[in-house]
Amino acid sequence: MGLIIYMMQQVAPGPYRTAHYTFGSALMGLNMMLTGMISGKVQEMLGYKAFFIAVLAAAIPTIIVTIMAPFHHPDARDGENTV
Repeated sequence: MGLIIYMMQQVAPGPYRTAHYTFGSALMGLNMMLTGMISGKVQEMLGYKAFFIAVLAAAIPTIIVTIMAPFHHPDARDGENTV
């Protein structure tokens, strides 16, 4: 959900919001499909406990990148008066 909100606010501003959002959603769906195809095989090779630890370790860079993600376009709450 956080990725979708980031795409809607930061990646897809401007006159072609729907097209940008569609491309971003397609890339996100492709990534989910590819990782889903691979994860079952990796889990069988590693075992459940080792797979769980590997997933937790793989999440650390994602959390760091999320914290460092730039927000180039301000929210409507950042000084704009919206009624």
